[in-house]
Amino acid sequence: MAEKGAKNETDAIVSKVSGPKLIVSCRPHIYKESRLQLFSLLSRMEYNLSSDEWGLLKDEKMFIANMYFSNDITDKMNVTQVMKEVNFFPLFCKCSEYKSSDEVIKLFTAPVDTVTKDVYHIVHTHKEQFCALVLCILFENGFNIDWLELYSAFQNIKDKLEDILKEFDIDFSKQMYRNSLRFGFSSLNGTYLKRRGTHYKMIHDKMYQLAAVICGQHLTGCFIKYAPAIFIRDHFIFESILKGKASDDLILLPKDKEENYFERLLKDLKEYDITSTFHNKQLTYQLFINKLIGFFGRNNKAISLLRTLDTEGCETKGVDYYETLLTTPLIESASGGYYNIVYFLIAIVKSNVKREDERGRTSLYTAAESGNIDVVNLLLENNADVLHYNYDKESPLYAACKGGHKKNSGSVTAEPC
Repeated sequence: MAEKGAKNETDAIVSKVSGPKLIVSCRPHIYKESRLQLFSLLSRMEYNLSSDEWGLLKDEKMFIANMYFSNDITDKMNVTQVMKEVNFFPLFCKCSEYKSSDEVIKLFTAPVDTVTKDVYHIVHTHKEQFCALVLCILFENGFNIDWLELYSAFQNIKDKLEDILKEFDIDFSKQMYRNSLRFGFSSLNGTYLKRRGTHYKMIHDKMYQLAAVICGQHLTGCFIKYAPAIFIRDHFIFESILKGKASDDLILLPKDKEENYFERLLKDLKEYDITSTFHNKQLTYQLFINKLIGFFGRNNKAISLLRTLDTEGCETKGVDYYETLLTTPLIESASGGYYNIVYFLIAIVKSNVKREDERGRTSLYTAAESGNIDVVNLLLENNADVLHYNYDKESPLYAACKGGHKKNSGSVTAEPC
């Protein structure tokens, strides 16, 4: 891609690197991440290899099937029909290795139900395998099997590991138990887990999602305490705010666990990480927002901490565990359009509406960019600066126009378009 294709300073930096610009990910939702969309050189074109247009052809799927299935299985199963209906076809082919014909047919005719039942079976009958799944979920980047050696892990990892193992009555200090756990990992390799060197990870996001919810529902307290911030952000739902059935990728939290959950959010804030709090998926529910504000309001330490985060800045994480952005609670809340939280941060916490993130964006900019006119007006009422430019020389008005938010552009017009 030529440098002349750069639309802003961010693109210009990327374009200076020689050669074509290509990003490849096995997790399609990474492409949708708002911060990746800032790199128009990388995000302007997408080829989704799981789509009908770019996915595997029938002959290619049949070639994969013949690598794993015996002739008697393909004779019994309508492979052509299954190939149309089953997502993650190569994954399920791999998981079918060494299975009987009846097991393979069951997996492909009802894949989610079959995997779910299998995970429940592991939870109730195979302690070491259950523990291996939990460890691969609760450690951000997978589990290093060398950590099972007594003196090979850092103290914080060892403390976390020992605490989790207590949930399974596994004595970390005894070699016999550690060897049994090693076998738990190795026995799941190729089905639920994949091994690269000394690291084990979940083999696929779909397997991760199914296993995480089932394991988390059984060990709710442990997951609230030790799950990564992004997991806390994405995979819990309060039973008290839910109307109807919970989504399959959510762990249902009873009312008596809500305070524990909020305390975990506070713990993340103390570590200058606001991902689990101000990007929480439950913020789509007004009742959750009310509960969160109520928790902060009755906790003087929380208010003091929010003031510190406003002054010193804090981090929020993207869809992967490595990408971070230096920002403030007010900027992120304004971006999300959470009017009540923005009001709370301004009126009670006394957050500074003119504070910038690491890209020079203020809360007014992010609110205008997202089209949140009520939040824009609230910020303007509290002396937000309509003439402030970010590091790409873009004003809040420009952000509103760029996002197609004409109503917003009327609120922030202090300069000509």
